[in-house]
Amino acid sequence: MSIQELGFAEPFFGVKYLQNEAVYAIGKKSIVFNLSAQPVHVKYQLLGFFKSAVFTNMSILDAARCLVIDDFERYTDHEVPFEAIRKKWTLVYDATGVERHQGVHLWRSPKEKIGNTEVNMCFAASIPLNVGLHRTHWGDRPLIRSSGIFNPG
Repeated sequence: MSIQELGFAEPFFGVKYLQNEAVYAIGKKSIVFNLSAQPVHVKYQLLGFFKSAVFTNMSILDAARCLVIDDFERYTDHEVPFEAIRKKWTLVYDATGVERHQGVHLWRSPKEKIGNTEVNMCFAASIPLNVGLHRTHWGDRPLIRSSGIFNPG
């Protein structure tokens, strides 16, 4: 049983990495993302591999390996965390140098490696963006990757 605080989504989100947790209580609205082939049990449902769902005020069971993005709706004023994100995270174009990213208002947090998985968070200041959860991203290395995209608009 292990619960580890991850820093890749700071200052915007708190993220916990759960390993082999028999029971984990979810409070405020949080995203649970299963990184294990073993399903996470939630009431009478199963959350499968590389699937995510939003839960509030309930417990998840048998979390072999998953991420919990705590209280993801905590900010009503998005300008405060956005200013901190722009100072700490990297503009995607600066990270990739890819021409199609030039002028795109998309920031990426530092990557954090957990086992065979790298995770990071992205903040989109404008949409539309053709993005979401990805198995490969920005470099196409053979690791499973996931990027969460948040847009307040």
